[in-house]
Amino acid sequence: MASRSPDAHPPRPSLTIRVGLTGHRWDKLRWADLKALEQRLDEVFTEIERIAGKLASRPGYAAPGETPAPVRLRLLSGLAEGTDRIGADVALGRPLPWQLQAMLPFAEADYRTSFGPEHSNQPKELPLASEAHFDQLLDIARHSAGVQVLEGAKQGLASPYLGLGISLALNSDVLVAVWNGQAGDGPGGTEYNINLANSYGIPIVHVHSVGTAPPVVYLPDPNGGTARVARLTEGLQPRLEALLLPPLLLPRPSTGRERPDLREAYFTETAPVVPRRVEAVKRSWKKRWVDAGVSDRLVAAVLASPLPLHYAWASELAGRNAVRYRRGYRNVYLLAPFAVFASASGLVLQQSGLHQLAIGSAILEVALLGWVFFTVLRHRRKAVHDRWLDYRTLAERIRLLPMVLSMGRTPVL
Repeated sequence: MASRSPDAHPPRPSLTIRVGLTGHRWDKLRWADLKALEQRLDEVFTEIERIAGKLASRPGYAAPGETPAPVRLRLLSGLAEGTDRIGADVALGRPLPWQLQAMLPFAEADYRTSFGPEHSNQPKELPLASEAHFDQLLDIARHSAGVQVLEGAKQGLASPYLGLGISLALNSDVLVAVWNGQAGDGPGGTEYNINLANSYGIPIVHVHSVGTAPPVVYLPDPNGGTARVARLTEGLQPRLEALLLPPLLLPRPSTGRERPDLREAYFTETAPVVPRRVEAVKRSWKKRWVDAGVSDRLVAAVLASPLPLHYAWASELAGRNAVRYRRGYRNVYLLAPFAVFASASGLVLQQSGLHQLAIGSAILEVALLGWVFFTVLRHRRKAVHDRWLDYRTLAERIRLLPMVLSMGRTPVL
């Protein structure tokens, strides 16, 4: 398969699938079911890997005949005893590399007090309930996808784990829930997190806590009713396709004409973007955000991401198409008077009996009109005006994207 020079075109995004994990602790799990539960979770992660491989070769992530960028598989886990750690161990033991992102509901020191045999009905020697296991996974997360500490307070709130459930729903592309099917303990519990993710339209894979039944996918009812159930191999791929593939193009309401398909056109553009332009974008963004009081960590993370590079590309392409559009129609408006003059001159020369000059004037008029027609036709065929507006819109949406992402929302580009 063909490969791409990293500097010749805008870089394509690599597909990242974020898998949220929620479920019971050891007070509702049984040690005897551990192997079966691990097997079911392994089935779920295998299916997610299969789907990821298919999506990574679809338009937007790779062109036909092109080698797609490696897929990033990321597990989001609270690292509590039970489901959180079982799922993390299974994912990290897979042949394909998985990233681990730890999401702690409140300060680490307070969180540790909720661990230990005294909070479980399992044997005290249970290895998966040890603080050493927590430390091991936390260290992996720090060197992988990072550790996020939420602002929940262990004391003073009726549901200190509510923030974790909301964060999982907002930051996951699919939620894997290990649930016994019984009514939950209110906000922050497994059942609550399932309903919350369902209300956000997030695909949910239900793994029964005893591991006897095959995993199933919950399909939300568009009318707000009870979610429907589908087999894992049938229900998950269409949901992830709808979430992760670029949206279908719609005709412009005013003209009915199709817009240029920037999902592919953007990644084949060749306008050079010099490194100092990207550096200028970074300096401008940093000054603006620092002056606005944005946290240093968020600023550093955004500037280290591909967003400044893509903004520079989109802005450069918008500027180039704007220049082409203005230059082309400036030529049209300049040539039009000359065409009128040539037409009028031909009539005068014809009446004066200067037939040869009249013919030359007519030829000049046709040439000028042909030039005008060719310029207009070329601009319409290449959709120069559409590209100008669409790339300018893309650039501005990229510029606003970091602020919107920090509020837990992802707009459509």
